[in-house]
Parts: sequence; C-alpha cells; structure tokens
Amino acid sequence: MKPRTVWLSAIGGIVALLIGLPILLSVIERAREGEIDNYRTMTEITLADGDRTVSGKVYSDCISTRRSNWNTGTQIGTIRRGSNPFVVLTDRSILILTELNLCPSIGAASGEVYTFDPAVPSNRVVDRRIAVPYAHALRYDNVDDVRTMTSYRQQQLFGAGIDGLRVVEAKLTVTERNAATPLPDTYSDAFPWYRNTPRAAVGSQDYTLHDPKSRFSGFVVSLDQLVEKQRCDKFDREAEGPVLVTTDRWDSCLPWGGSDMGWLVAHPNTDLSQIDYSYGDRSSDKIGTRYRATWLQERGVKGAVEGEGYFYWRPVICIDARCFATHPARQSTWEGFRLYYPKKNHVLTVEWKN
Repeated sequence: MKPRTVWLSAIGGIVALLIGLPILLSVIERAREGEIDNYRTMTEITLADGDRTVSGKVYSDCISTRRSNWNTGTQIGTIRRGSNPFVVLTDRSILILTELNLCPSIGAASGEVYTFDPAVPSNRVVDRRIAVPYAHALRYDNVDDVRTMTSYRQQQLFGAGIDGLRVVEAKLTVTERNAATPLPDTYSDAFPWYRNTPRAAVGSQDYTLHDPKSRFSGFVVSLDQLVEKQRCDKFDREAEGPVLVTTDRWDSCLPWGGSDMGWLVAHPNTDLSQIDYSYGDRSSDKIGTRYRATWLQERGVKGAVEGEGYFYWRPVICIDARCFATHPARQSTWEGFRLYYPKKNHVLTVEWKN
C-alpha cells in the first residue's frame, strides 16, 4: 500500500473515531438516563405553643433522575412530591414551614433519621443533620376560614421563638423505598380552607378564575442600614429625613440594600382604610400580615378590582404620621416607595404584596 494511501486511511479512521465516539458516548449516557432513586420520607415537627406542645407530620416522595445533554453534560435532579411541614396550633391557626430539604440524599436507606439543625451551614447535610435555610414560615389564622396570613423569619422559630411559638424538634425519617401506596395527604386533611379553595395550573383555562380566591394582599415595610459606598449623593447627607424617593433620582443611585434592621409593625385602623407604622416600632422576626383579598372585597374595604378579577387593597400608608396613598408610583403598576434617612444612611422600603 502506498504511503499516501496509508495516511489517508489513518486520517479517515481518526475522523470516523471523532465522529463516532460522541455518538457512542451519547448512546451509553442515554442508556443510563431515567429514574435512579425513589424513596418516601416522613417529616415530624414538634412545636412549643405557649405552655403546650403540639406536633404535625407530612410525607414526601423523593424521585431522582439522570438526564444527559450534549452541551451541559449529565445532570441529576430530584423532584419532591408532597406538602410542606405544618403544625395546627391550639387556636386553630396553622403554621407552615417552607423550603426545608425534605429529600436529604440519593440512596438514603429505609429507617434513616435526620434532624433539622440551624447550626448546619446552608444547603448542606452533615452527619444526618439538615440545614435550616433562610426562609419565611407562614401562619394562617384559621384552618377553616382563613382571613390573614402572617410571615415569620423561620430560623428564629428554631431559636428563641416568635409570638410564643418555638420549634422543639424537627426530624425526618426515610420510611420506605419505592413506595407502592398512594402518598398520604395529611396537609389537606388538617387544612380544610386550603382543600376547599379551588386552584388551577398556571396557563390553564381556569387559572384566572380560581387564582384570585387564594391571594393575600398587604404590605411589607423593611428598614436597612446602608454602607457608606451605597450612600446616594443626590441628597443632603446631613438631612435627618425621611426623603420620599420616587423619581429617577432613585434610579441614578447605586442599588440600595444593606444590613437588615427589621420590619416595621403594622397598626391598621378598624375599617382597614389606613395602616400606621413607626420608624421605632419594628420587629426582627415578624415580617408582616396580609389579608385574604376576597375577604377584604366582601367587607367593602377601600380598593379596586383590576386585571383579570384581582382585588387590590388600597389603604393609606402612614409612616410616623406622614401619609401616602397606595396608588401613585414611579411605574405604571404600584409596587411601593422608599423613604431615605440621609444622616443615618437608612432606607425604609414599603412593598405591596399580593
């Protein structure tokens, strides 16, 4: 065989290998795709509720799958099915914990027990102790006919507690692998209002019909200490404030956010037409309370039905007797406003939530 022919054959073989190898690897990877793990867990929460102890439990199914992509490579993801952990309190309110890791590890053995520990670094599982992430716990005032929803800083519930509530113990048990029975729905059994409120998937024909029925409307007012480099030089630095920031002067400053100094406590009046706040009256743990929008609407509270049937509560917001209507805005949709205290370099943010 001539040398040139040998070289051409060799080059052809290399080209074929370069083309064929990725295809072969892809075929191998596809053969490894699909479900790689499946197990069920039970999460139990024990809570001190004043001088009593209450508890609750939920079940979750953890399904892990492997997927391959030529650009991103092999990826493993876990889907959890089931409800968030909750406890029904002595006053018939319900406290729901959020964003806890209820699927601790691939290959978890039946009978393994894990505890939730706020001392564990975020998003980690160490010696069967699961981190408690920064998240908001939600308290609905009545399991049968909800009117309000209060948000708490969840990690504090695992520490000193809030409003007489404190997590005494939170643990997760792997109950079985490849469960053949239906997932128990203890959440809907304990929370009739949730079970009886119709819901529909986003994008479905009935979404705009049902979604307004489960919405809660309200405000979160937070105070932050800015660092010096975040100071906005558009304002007199010796001014006590507060300065209402509404126009493009806000946008010309650096993004404002700093050390959390807590949330101002809301004091709504009897007919819910006005909410009073004070700079000095704030909580580091209780974020705020929102009201069920349909309940507000039924009471004739000041507001309006806008955009696909949603009721928007429009109370007057007062900060230390300085009042603002909750519809003017920098943007076409009212999202809130900010007050700046230049001398202290503090910023107070009022956000509308629905």
